[in-house]
Amino acid sequence: MYYGAGEGSLVIASLNAGNSGALYVGGGGINSGFQRALSGQDTSAYQTDHQALAKSTPVGQTATQTYSSADPCASMTICNKPVALALAAVAAGRTDYTGVAFLDAFGDALCPKGNPNNRAMAYVAPPLGSAYTDDASFLSDVSLVGTHAIEALHAHNQWAEAQNAPVIEGLRMCMYSSVIYGREGVSQDSIALAIFAGIQTGLIQTGCKLAELQMPVGSEANNPYFAAVQNKLAS
Repeated sequence: MYYGAGEGSLVIASLNAGNSGALYVGGGGINSGFQRALSGQDTSAYQTDHQALAKSTPVGQTATQTYSSADPCASMTICNKPVALALAAVAAGRTDYTGVAFLDAFGDALCPKGNPNNRAMAYVAPPLGSAYTDDASFLSDVSLVGTHAIEALHAHNQWAEAQNAPVIEGLRMCMYSSVIYGREGVSQDSIALAIFAGIQTGLIQTGCKLAELQMPVGSEANNPYFAAVQNKLAS
């Protein structure tokens, strides 16, 4: 999830598969792991701050908010691009943030493990597989979320360069929409490739210059993580 104390040469953000209905940190899965990793922060504030920034930012836009307390984060950048399914839900009176992405940048005192290279959490509201009627639409939105994550990161870096703040140089990925938010019958390999395709699109469209994209590969047969991407790049 993050470097240990004293580890790493790049300033990184680690991607969290968050909650698409309320935008909190905690609950289950990797979102719970982030709550533990960020235990030095007031993680309960993320939900309020995420929702407030989503409410104040026009749909389709990016924006950055700074916080004087720097707890839980010093700045928050949003790519406020809900997918079509989420927009339809909102129009019907339901709350749904699917597709929205944030880059939550930590102040020096609250970087995990006391390591200033652990600079940010890239928080995405991932597609919930059971909400879709077909696999293709689900995988398309999985890709879109990857693109939006890069758009949020790029917007943060543009702001950071102007403010002489730390720029994110690497992104440590996770397999969102693959377990709790997964879709029955859709393989982890298909999800991994869809995520990677979305990340590629985001990098090309924004011109974001990441030095490294860190994608874990598991050896277990039921947890290949990004092995399909590794195989594709090696072929």
